[in-house]
Amino acid sequence: MQKRLLKKRCTGILASLSLWSAIASLSLWSAVADARITMNLKNSAPPIISIRVGNPNRVNEVTFNVLTNQLGNGTPIVGSKRIRIEVEIRATAANPLTGSLTVDSVSKPLTNTSSSSIIPFSEISWESQDDDIPSGVFEEKVDQHIVSFQSSQRYRDRHTFIYANTKPIESGTYTGSVIYTWAIP
Repeated sequence: MQKRLLKKRCTGILASLSLWSAIASLSLWSAVADARITMNLKNSAPPIISIRVGNPNRVNEVTFNVLTNQLGNGTPIVGSKRIRIEVEIRATAANPLTGSLTVDSVSKPLTNTSSSSIIPFSEISWESQDDDIPSGVFEEKVDQHIVSFQSSQRYRDRHTFIYANTKPIESGTYTGSVIYTWAIP
């Protein structure tokens, strides 16, 4: 008796499966014949890169106060404040990106405001607080490579700038700028 019940149950399941297969075949045939359905699924955000150097609302300045008796004697002079540098790169794992941080220390040299005397930027180095964006020295290049990062990352660091003070210079006020660039090559 138990064999018959088991047999009937199996037949019922097969009959149900056959009916569903027929319905599925009809619906598929009907959808293909009547309309074209295109599904363009994207599960990705657009790539993002960003850079922040210091306060975003102004040009940040570092001042080196060198006493007359210290001029060119090799005593390093620490800059007036730390500057925050933050770089971020975001992209999907399917399309990873690499960002490169460079600095231009040639285009706007440290020039005496009263004469044409120049201090080379190679006299200035920086120390990294956390070493996320490493310590270094300006090499007087337009595109000095500092560091590269792959997506998706954000790195923040604070840099303290130091004037090497190894060459005698004309006294006065010197102004100049370095330009940081964060790009995807």
